[in-house]
Amino acid sequence: MHSIRLKLRSSKTEFERMQDLGGCRAIVASPDAVAEIVQRYRDGISRHEVRREADYINHPRSSGYRSHHLIMRYKARNERDAQFDGLQIELQARTVNQHAWATAVEAIGLLTGFDLKHENGDQRWVQFFDAMSADIAEQEGCPVVERWSDRSLRRDAIKDLASALSVSRLLEKCAHAVKALEHRVGEKSRYYTMRFDPLSKTVSIRGYVAPAAGAMGAALQEAQFSAMDSVLVDVDRAENLRLAYPNYFLDVGLFNRHITRVIKGYDPGFLYEYSRA
Repeated sequence: MHSIRLKLRSSKTEFERMQDLGGCRAIVASPDAVAEIVQRYRDGISRHEVRREADYINHPRSSGYRSHHLIMRYKARNERDAQFDGLQIELQARTVNQHAWATAVEAIGLLTGFDLKHENGDQRWVQFFDAMSADIAEQEGCPVVERWSDRSLRRDAIKDLASALSVSRLLEKCAHAVKALEHRVGEKSRYYTMRFDPLSKTVSIRGYVAPAAGAMGAALQEAQFSAMDSVLVDVDRAENLRLAYPNYFLDVGLFNRHITRVIKGYDPGFLYEYSRA
């Protein structure tokens, strides 16, 4: 709901004409598999009409986002469903590695409060994810944007930013946050301060109704427990992350292995042999 609220506030498009409030996603092994799915829809595998498409795999967004989008127009099969005729839904097709990247972007956004998908917030994060997207693209045989075409410079930037931003540690914190808040949905509190102890791998949680009170609580905890990290989390966003990325732990683990591949300088063969149960 968090992302939908942002979209409704910022968009001038009429609600009925929005194309990505509803959608579905295909996550497959390779760019070739994505291309096969896209071609099947172009060839009419579905009764629903492909109205337009956007190829963000070969032409990624400036944030580094990669996926192939098909905007479908609903066609009813009977009179009962005729009321839905013309409504739009978005189909996204991407590889497992592109999905791991997107999961990590959502996870860091949850903890930092930055809207990294739209390149808002600390620009070091934007640069890091953009560079990682290019490196993953090179591994998958997809086009690499000109700004990151030099592999040596790109990987040096990734190493420096990963260290400065403590990327892997933050992703671990988010994993604990999502798990800890799993049973908090529906409670009166909407905001939670979460104190993460990196030594014991435990999370302490306290709920707040208002964000200002939660922010103050997080600051006090940070001052009191200097060895621990405190963050303020919107429970709606945590639940959205868990629902949208049900294989969150696998996805983030895969992304962390990509970081390790860049930093350590080797490509383990199992990195891309990724499947979902």
